[in-house]
This record gives sequence, structure tokens and C-alpha cells, in this order.
Amino acid sequence: MAPRKSVERIPGGVDSQTESIEEILRYVDSESPLVEELTDWIEDEFSLDGDTRATRVVRFLVGIDLLAQTGERLSPGTEGGKWLGEGADAETYFGAFDSSIVGFREVLEELFRHEATAEELREFLAKDIGVDWETSEQVTRRLNYLRSIGYVELADGTYSLSADGRDFIEGKSERAQFQDPPAISDIVDVLDQETPPEIYLVTQDIGDFGDSQIHIPEDNRHDISPRTLSANALFIHLVDDEFRGYSRQSEPATETTWNGTRYRRVPVDVVRFDTPVGIREVIGELLDTDATTRPDSYPFSATGLADVTIGELGSDAAWTILGAVDAGRTYAEAVPEYEFENPPTKDDIEGLYYPDDGVLPEIIGQMTQALTGGQHIVLVGPPGTGKSELAKQVASHLVESNVTMVTATADWSSFDTIGGYQPEGQSGLNFSPGVFLDRFQDDDGNPTNEWLIVDELNRANVDKAFGSLFSALAEDSVTTAFKDDDVMDVSISIEGFRRSLVVLLGKVIGRG
Repeated sequence: MAPRKSVERIPGGVDSQTESIEEILRYVDSESPLVEELTDWIEDEFSLDGDTRATRVVRFLVGIDLLAQTGERLSPGTEGGKWLGEGADAETYFGAFDSSIVGFREVLEELFRHEATAEELREFLAKDIGVDWETSEQVTRRLNYLRSIGYVELADGTYSLSADGRDFIEGKSERAQFQDPPAISDIVDVLDQETPPEIYLVTQDIGDFGDSQIHIPEDNRHDISPRTLSANALFIHLVDDEFRGYSRQSEPATETTWNGTRYRRVPVDVVRFDTPVGIREVIGELLDTDATTRPDSYPFSATGLADVTIGELGSDAAWTILGAVDAGRTYAEAVPEYEFENPPTKDDIEGLYYPDDGVLPEIIGQMTQALTGGQHIVLVGPPGTGKSELAKQVASHLVESNVTMVTATADWSSFDTIGGYQPEGQSGLNFSPGVFLDRFQDDDGNPTNEWLIVDELNRANVDKAFGSLFSALAEDSVTTAFKDDDVMDVSISIEGFRRSLVVLLGKVIGRG
């Protein structure tokens, strides 16, 4: 839908336009009136001056989605719901008009450059967005509205930005602040937020990524208004059947015309994937998703990718794409080269007593040295000498990630340590990882390298509990009882790569 060029005169003076609109919205929200009933109510409630007509006001509010009309019945529209919502502020009021009407943001941006009269602004808009207004009336109506929300001031016939208006256009207000795109390593946390950012698919590359701008047509197939895009939104880029990276807006957007089409030009900062993700890898899941934010704006249909420049993905679809990016990460990459800058000292160990002052520092030093070299540790000694407590305290001082402690038993089998299949539902099977494999993946399936302490390791039957795993650790290739997706035998082999002991087991601190 092309943006409107005409603004209707709002009932009330300059200082009360937002209050007048809110009164109308609250009346409609409570009464659900017919169009004629609302028209009569406006005429009774407000003193309409000049050429203001209640019927025009109603049509205008419907046209910019503050009101929704079904037959002759009225209700608050999408923008009206935001207006009535908790936390509505000047940005909300500005967005309601700017999303549907040209000239509001352009006026603010021109006043950001210099003060101007209404006539000077009319001449600017005629050149910038091609309006053909013969008088400055339409400009004045925009300026009056901007004054009513506190963004513009008037003195001696000249308009200028207020402090709030300047902060908004500079992106200093809380919701307009431009942020750097998250690093790939942080993207999962961003999507996991209670209120994640809006996520869009854009079928445009960005200049190597070239000129670092997205061009979004005002009239696009999915009717996504580029003027309403949040500065916090993320754009995932699909080019030549490859997802190549994502971006986030970096500066205020501007407008341009090319081949007769009006575009919103959005400067962005870009994060490129090291290895692009082919659309064939994820298209099945993208076609099956049913958790889209707005199905009518989703860029995929039953037949594949729709012919769109921009579409709204939603978190589930974004998870699918970004999960395929994470799938390229190996477990070896999840293993850090340990260099402990501040290993614990004997003063950091609490609640343990050693009669010789030199014993505890020596034990800690040996443990730290072994762990730095990628080795595992087995602490042996009589019961009650503090082996488990020492293991927990040393581990907690060396790493920031989770340290899990489990107790071995004589009943342990490879099901408990490595994992096995369990019934799921009436006829399915689901693999449940054991205590060792569970250290290698987080809840989202991403490779991790979490530490594990096994208490009372001597109670376990080693052959029964670990079996072929120890053969693999001895650098032999071992065929397991499991099958992969192609029904091929799964083998374990580390082929002399000693550091992959860490990949297989995380850190194991065992107690004899």
C-alpha cells in the first residue's frame, strides 16, 4: 500500500492533538460504534473549526490504521492498539503517522539540518519526495502534529527541533538507538531474549557486502512498511539460494527513487557467515514452520520462496537458518587452549585442612598443570580426606562455565555414561545422552566443552560403564552398536589427536 500524502486536520489545538486522538480511540474501544455514531460523537465532543469535518477525521484515522472498519462497525486498528497500550510515548505517536504518511520523518531530518519556515519546508518536500502542494497547509498540519508530541518548536514563524526531537532523529532515544549486530557466538542469546528483535529475510546482498545499504521498496508484496521497521531489527540475507549473513541498521534511513519506484534506503552493519548456508539444507523446515509472527508476511509458501524483497521470518525460522550455520562448527572448535591466568591458591580453598603448608599448593599446582596440558585427573586416597570438595573448588576457580558433579555406582552401564534410546510416545525412540555426552551439547544442540566431576569412580564397573570408549581413548577405531541417518555403523576414533580427549570427555576429575 502506497503511503498517504494528505493529512487531515485533527480536532483540538496544537497542544491537544494526541489527547484528542486518544479520546476517540478510547470511545471506539469501549463502544465499538458504527461510523455514523462515531461521527456524531466527534461533532458533539469537539469544537470543529475551519474545514474540519468529522467524516473526514474518521476516514483519515481508518486510513492510517488507528481505527479498523468492518462493514460499518469500528474498532481500534493495529496502530490504535499500540497507542492505547501501556508505555505508549512520543515515539509511538510519531510511528502511527510516519508508518503511513510521507513527509513526517523528512521534516524532522530537514529541521535537524537547519531551522525553516513552513514554506521553506514545502519547497524542500517538493524536491525530496515529489509532492505537488500549492500551499504550505499540508506542511503546517504535519508541523502541528510534531509540535503536539514535543518534537518541534515554533518561534517567530520559524520551526526548529526540540531537544526530544533532536535526540530521536539522532537515534539517542532508548528505542531508536542503533546497536551493532550481535556476533555469531551471541546470536543464540539474542534470539532467546524474552522480547527478541524483529527478524526479516531480505533477498539482497550487501556489497561485498558492497555499499552496506538495504533498499526496501515502499510498495512491497508483503505490505511491510519500511518506515515501521525497528532500529533493532535483524535482516538475514538470502542471495543466489544462499543465506550469506545478517545485518542491523546502523544509521537513520533515507528515501530515494529509482526507475519510478520509491525505496527506503537503510544503512546497515553486516556480519557474514564464514560458510554460506544453502537454502536446500533448510527449506523443508522453513516450509513446515507454523510459528510465524504474521503468516501473511512470511516469505516462504508451500511451493518455496515467494517473489519478495523482504519478508518477516519470526524466531522459529531464524533458529532454523542460524542453527544450520552453527552446524558447521566442530567440537574441536569448542575446545579452548587452556591457559589459566589466575589458578587458585591455598587461600582460595575453604573448609579443608592439610597439616603441612606445602601439601595443598603442590596438589593444586599438579592439578592445574595437568589440566593445562589437556589431561584428566584421578584423585585417590582414604575416604573423608576432601578429594571431592577439592575437585569442586579447584574446578570452580579455573572455569566460568558449568561444572557438573555426578556419583558413579555399581549399576552404571554405557547407557548411563554415553547414552541410549528411550521410548518416546507410542511408537517412537529418542536418544538420551548419558552424563558424559551431555557435557558436549547445550540445550540447543550447539557444541560445548563443559567440565565433569565423577565422584566414587571406583564403584563403577569400568568395562560395563565405559566399554568401547576406553578403546577409543587408546587411539583404536571402535565400531559401536549405533547407526547414523544413513543406517551406517557409527565408529569412534581419535587417530592420535591427543587433544581430542578433551573433545570426547570435557574435563573429568575422578575420585578413586
